[in-house]
Amino acid sequence: NNNSGGGELMPYAIDLFCGAGGFSEGILQAGFDIIFSSDKSPMVQETYTNRHRQLGLIEGVDTHFELADIKDVTSDYIFRTINSLKYGNIFAPKTIDAMFGGPPCQGFSRLGKRDSSDPRNMLFHEYLRLIRDIRPKYVVMENVTGILDMQMLDFPSVIGQVYNGQHLVPYILQNELEKLDYTVLEMKVLNAANFGVPQQRNRAIFLAYRNDVPPINYPTSIDTNVTVYDALGDLYYEYMYST
Repeated sequence: NNNSGGGELMPYAIDLFCGAGGFSEGILQAGFDIIFSSDKSPMVQETYTNRHRQLGLIEGVDTHFELADIKDVTSDYIFRTINSLKYGNIFAPKTIDAMFGGPPCQGFSRLGKRDSSDPRNMLFHEYLRLIRDIRPKYVVMENVTGILDMQMLDFPSVIGQVYNGQHLVPYILQNELEKLDYTVLEMKVLNAANFGVPQQRNRAIFLAYRNDVPPINYPTSIDTNVTVYDALGDLYYEYMYST
């Protein structure tokens, strides 16, 4: 945790490839302040920033949304931006508590070789570049389950290593982050239904923590599933009695 100008302890997060904000809901509910988020879709920006507005968060004061391609986002720009927010000039490399994101993976190949210049294959490179330059304490990434056996061709390392030919995505992530002084947990497939969400949703989850901070582990699943009725049943009764 960091100490803000107001004396409150709060964890700060950066949300990349943020989409419409589904991932961010969990970040917010876990008590993080999302101080910087980015995506390249204007429709995503509208949905994401509307949700922040609902929560009373003011753009340019509490948080910042950057409408941009990830390759155009630098750590210097991120630090300049978040240091102009209400928290004060307190952010520098190694001070961000967590970085979240789910880089799209449509460019990866599961069967045969694919063009190494495919720009979608660069998204992981850009994500790792920002981790290298920002050095968050914790890294959380989610993706489709197929990422476990996806491969990248001639991946452009952010640490100067050469990856000739095809290499599995989990291997590249582990190798790159370990060289950046992170401990990388083995990627796991988790089902949202086992964690209180009324939906069968399997996703590959990737966790890493910097070697100088307390370790983390995957959460323990709950014993009982939450049904749609459990989650939304009260809305039905409110509707019935209001009409």
